[in-house]
Amino acid sequence: MNSDNDPDRIAPPPSRIGRVVRWVFGGLAVLVLLVLLGVGLWAASPGSLAQAIGWGQSFMARQGPQAGTLEVAGVQGSLLRGGQITQLQWARDGLSVQASDTRIGLSNWFWADAVLGRGVRLSQLDIGRLQIDDQRPPTPSAPPEPLQPITLPLPVTLPWSIGELVLAGESPLTLSGLKGQYRYRTADRAWNLGVTDAHQFDLDSVEVAGGRYQAKAVLGAQAPMPLRVDASGEVRTTVPGGEPVTLQVIAKLTGVLRRPPTPRSTPAPASRPPEASTRPRPPRWMPRPACAHGGRSRSRPPTPPWPASTSPPSGRRRR
Repeated sequence: MNSDNDPDRIAPPPSRIGRVVRWVFGGLAVLVLLVLLGVGLWAASPGSLAQAIGWGQSFMARQGPQAGTLEVAGVQGSLLRGGQITQLQWARDGLSVQASDTRIGLSNWFWADAVLGRGVRLSQLDIGRLQIDDQRPPTPSAPPEPLQPITLPLPVTLPWSIGELVLAGESPLTLSGLKGQYRYRTADRAWNLGVTDAHQFDLDSVEVAGGRYQAKAVLGAQAPMPLRVDASGEVRTTVPGGEPVTLQVIAKLTGVLRRPPTPRSTPAPASRPPEASTRPRPPRWMPRPACAHGGRSRSRPPTPPWPASTSPPSGRRRR
């Protein structure tokens, strides 16, 4: 009878090392779950958004003047669901950006998608009023530096809206009713960009100077950063006779923002000037040598002026 199949046989007790390993891994798994649960509860608390922004302000203060200054007031909400910021202002070297009544909404699976690498998806980013004021002193003209490729580690989906955009300065400009969406994703083959990833900007509507416009732009993330822009709109104006007229506007733009460096051409070596020959040329009336086979030249005697059958005249004179 085979002893291995005996039901009365008692199995040996597990080793002490195996039990220790199971306890260690089980304790680590429980600890990770507790940490995730604690982070989730904190992110869902009403003051988590204000605390996270405060950490961001402290980090920028440690970076020095290069990071600028960030002032925030009236923060409400949580990191799990989003919230509202009454006033937010960033400034550096005379450039100021001020946002009022900002609302941020996160999708239900925002943190899970971000941790798993599936992308960053916001459900809402609404700004009531955005003002940009550039008071930086003019700098001496310098050759512009080439634009560097703009790549992101994860896909991004961001629907946004701005109630009023004010570009302050000597000639202020006000735009209202801006609404659109930004996406960073794999480039579509139909765009024919020749790059892997692309930034997609969709402007559904904007009102400026009595006109309403829409635009779609695609920018390649890698060099040479190809750009495709399609814009359209309606402009309402009045003809000299007083009758209102609506004009249709269509514009398309195609190009690249970063051209590859042009290789430097090596200058061709200067050609040597022709050397003057110092060998004298014989006169035309002198016989010239004829080149024979083998590369040698022979001289032929001059042809006598008398016939070959007669003898040459002697030097004596007859009396």
